[in-house]
Amino acid sequence: MTRTNGRLVVVGIALLAAVFFLSGINWGLPSRSADRFLFGDRPPWTGEQIISLAGGWDNSADRGADIAMHPLAGRDQPIVLNETDAQRAEIVRRFRLYSCQPDEMITFRSLSRMKPSRGDLDPRFYQYGGLWVYVIGALLKIASLFHFVTLRTDLAYYLDHPEQFARFYIVARLYAAAWGVLGVLVVYALAVEWTGKSIAAITAALLYATMPVVVNMAHEAKPHLPGAVLTLAAVWAAMRYVCVGSLRWWIVSGALCGAAFGMVLTGIVAFAIIPVMVLLRPMSWRRRVSVMLAAGAVGVAVFVATNPYLPLNYLLHRSVVRSNVGNYGNFYKPELSLPALTNAVRLIGQGMSLPLAMVAAISLCVLAIKATKAHDPAVGCGAENRLTAEPWALGPLFIAPAALVALQFVLLARDKPAEYARFALTLDVMLAIATAKALSMLTPTAARGAAVMLLALSAVAGGKYVAHFRGDHGDQSTRLRAAIELQRQSRPGRTLAVLAEPAPYCLPPVNLFDWRIVLLPRGGDPSQLPSSDWASVWPQDVSSDAPISWANKPMRIDFKP
Repeated sequence: MTRTNGRLVVVGIALLAAVFFLSGINWGLPSRSADRFLFGDRPPWTGEQIISLAGGWDNSADRGADIAMHPLAGRDQPIVLNETDAQRAEIVRRFRLYSCQPDEMITFRSLSRMKPSRGDLDPRFYQYGGLWVYVIGALLKIASLFHFVTLRTDLAYYLDHPEQFARFYIVARLYAAAWGVLGVLVVYALAVEWTGKSIAAITAALLYATMPVVVNMAHEAKPHLPGAVLTLAAVWAAMRYVCVGSLRWWIVSGALCGAAFGMVLTGIVAFAIIPVMVLLRPMSWRRRVSVMLAAGAVGVAVFVATNPYLPLNYLLHRSVVRSNVGNYGNFYKPELSLPALTNAVRLIGQGMSLPLAMVAAISLCVLAIKATKAHDPAVGCGAENRLTAEPWALGPLFIAPAALVALQFVLLARDKPAEYARFALTLDVMLAIATAKALSMLTPTAARGAAVMLLALSAVAGGKYVAHFRGDHGDQSTRLRAAIELQRQSRPGRTLAVLAEPAPYCLPPVNLFDWRIVLLPRGGDPSQLPSSDWASVWPQDVSSDAPISWANKPMRIDFKP
């Protein structure tokens, strides 16, 4: 296949990926449709009524945008969540503004805290970087110029018109999906650079575009997919530097490392590329050190330019940083254990699809054996200042960031649900590229057959996620079916046990005046409730064929016999 034909094919793959990523992008958005369940026969509250009862957003200059001002206390005992109209109004506010993905609202809460007219652009939330938060803010402004979204400071307006606020989510999801499509081109370029074969690169691009975790993250307003694409782009630029030795490539690689970190904090693993890059390029040690420091400085400069408030607040206003970091630490505690490793392997299988993960494991073994038997595994440069040998030594540019991602993923994986698989996204894509390289070592006929079979299995797995996104807002969605069943079973005074505060991502809309909603203690059992007449409901991912996704997530409902 000629280079021109290969590029045309990858553009076609990018277009197909766009269709895959955009299908069902309007899943799980807030609307007034939940009112008929929340209020029953009562007139739904207006936005002004909700604000008068629940108040405005809980904000504090000393807290992160993701931290509640008044967290629930006494979690060792059941807590009634809808005893008062104020409590009910808080629940209604979530159903009017939140999507069915629990983390998506954080971006908009962060943007709402900023006051550009006063020179306050502090997001007060630093796990998501400025390349995510600030760009989303800019895109919303641009979308408002085209009348796609309405930008107002009046919260009551969005409570009365949640469909308008739903468009905020669509804009942010389009940004994530655009990075997903760009990722097709990056993966193709990276695979061409590593393998030198267009067929292998096309296989890698297709595996990337159909991989479940990629399909899932392209549908969510979260920065993990953009961060992974930037990390992969940094690897590609580093390969170009190793092969060509041009000044611009170490500058580009350093800048992309900083951009990956500036998109999401977990992107810091990209900086592991820089020392490997200079070690692989034949030059003096003095030159290596100078290039490494310079490239690192470029990356740090890009990060600081896109996230100025993180270092500034660390020096001058640490309470906000501590608030964010402390909240993150409550959810993720490192532990090296067999259960953590087992769960990490299971989640990687779910993120890649089990067949691809198994082939990837075999491919790694094959590549490792092949690399040790290579006649000249060292990097050498010819008259044109390019590699002259099979570039097996370029593998460490993958290994360095992938190893850090794998280590972090395993250390934090114990007891994590399927959605945690997003943190292995960079590792999953790198494993898919390695699989494509290993397949290219087979005979042409065997390589094509294996690739077609693997791509078919991957497409089926990714297609199930698309089906969940498309079905989430349909008449047969899991949340709607559960809401109808709970409506049928409701009667005044009956207790509904839940594991988290009611929100559209963890509870179907229920009658807030008939049901008595009780938050169970951590690890609690509804059978321990003092009420003799109870039901319980919570989302499941065990039985789903798209477990990473919150779209159309199965809802388990238990009724007391």
